[in-house]
Amino acid sequence: MISFIIPAYNAEKSLKRCVESIRSHHENYEIIIVENGSTDQTYELANSLDKVRVFQSEKGVSNARNMGLDHARGEWIAFVDADDYVLNSYEERDEDLIVMSYEVGSHRVDLGLWQENNTDIESATIMMLENPTKCMAVWGLLMRRDIIERYQLRFASHLRVAEDGDFTLRYVLHCKSIYFSSRNVYHYSLDDTSVMRSYDGRKTEGYIEAMNESKNAINDASLSIRKAFSSYVLMHFNVIMVRENYALSNQSSYKEKVENMKRVLNVPIFKEAYQDLSLKTSLKPRYLPFLLMKCHLHSLAGLIYVLRVKQNARKK
Repeated sequence: MISFIIPAYNAEKSLKRCVESIRSHHENYEIIIVENGSTDQTYELANSLDKVRVFQSEKGVSNARNMGLDHARGEWIAFVDADDYVLNSYEERDEDLIVMSYEVGSHRVDLGLWQENNTDIESATIMMLENPTKCMAVWGLLMRRDIIERYQLRFASHLRVAEDGDFTLRYVLHCKSIYFSSRNVYHYSLDDTSVMRSYDGRKTEGYIEAMNESKNAINDASLSIRKAFSSYVLMHFNVIMVRENYALSNQSSYKEKVENMKRVLNVPIFKEAYQDLSLKTSLKPRYLPFLLMKCHLHSLAGLIYVLRVKQNARKK
């Protein structure tokens, strides 16, 4: 049985769609809805739905997911956000982690292409760490509940951002096998009002805290995985730049944004990862801003982030 855990905050407009999408593609499952501090009718709606288990937690997605884990009874755990929906049945296999393909808006992300090149656990783990925006969020993953319980894994409720990446990292480090599936099972809804995608000027410190928290998890990992973690950290630096520092709604001047970029890069967790970046790696397109910054061309690096912000805006 798969336990589908749905954290639900002000989700009265999308929750029913989410639940029905799970039901339409699965037979052996349970649906756990955890309402967490809504100001609309989410809790009342959840209780009106048939064959679901409904709980309430303190505000915060981590608190909701943790409560869902406390009550789950399935062999597998799947997290689904209330504003998203399921496109297909989840692929159950013998591996410890199944990483599904998905779509973001109208764009499909096929992670099954990774499978033939990542047959051993270390290379699969490295691939995930180097591509956190593609596969480290908990949605679209199928996890074994016995691993979660054996190692007492829970979401860090004090983290405001990147809490799902931290949880996934800690889970992956206990896996003996990972499978990347081409089955398109999840639709991620683009929503500018989400915590991840909205600018508030405060998420930078949240990411710094999350990166330091996750770093504690890899102390005993292999050298290759620790190096891959540097990529994980730098990709989150990119996220900060695109969603916070150079966000269209950030009213700071361009000069101020460049200076703040320099400040963030000098924060120890980012500075260490930046210094660990090899020249060969820095030639890859997503690392180009770091190459420019190594050449002291910070204003040009900032322009790349501005371009990415505009590209993302066009996609939406």
